[in-house]
Amino acid sequence: MSQQEFITHAAIIVNGKIYQLAKPSTHKNCIDLAVSLLGKQVTPDTYGFITSSGRFLDREAALSVATTANQIRIKMNPKNRLFTEDMW
Repeated sequence: MSQQEFITHAAIIVNGKIYQLAKPSTHKNCIDLAVSLLGKQVTPDTYGFITSSGRFLDREAALSVATTANQIRIKMNPKNRLFTEDMW
């Protein structure tokens, strides 16, 4: 029996590269990490999450995983996308 997938990290994609940090980090923390490593301001191409299976999911797909895994603490608006504040 396979284990249920769940959200483990906040993540962003900048120029095709994933920058990720484990909970309770936020997407802002991921942006700060990318800025620190790249030495310049960045604008993420995609905001998302990393799962326990190592998959990158955008906010919409991650919401489904987090909901199924009972990780939603309180769902903020918008209701169709996952935010770190919804979980931690």
